[in-house]
Amino acid sequence: MSTEIRVIKKAISIEYECPNCKDDIKISYDDFIGIVGEPCDWKYSKFFCPQCGKETEIDSVDWD
Repeated sequence: MSTEIRVIKKAISIEYECPNCKDDIKISYDDFIGIVGEPCDWKYSKFFCPQCGKETEIDSVDWD
């Protein structure tokens, strides 16, 4: 007999390159949810870069 197992991942952080200042930014997942909201709301959401303070829009999300 065999079975399929499922590995559950916990999101830890959000990483992106700011299109304005070009810095590589890393924000804790919990902090990012506090800024932008739950994941279903992210696409096309806007937020401010913690490094340069300029607004950017989310065009896609890649869950690694």
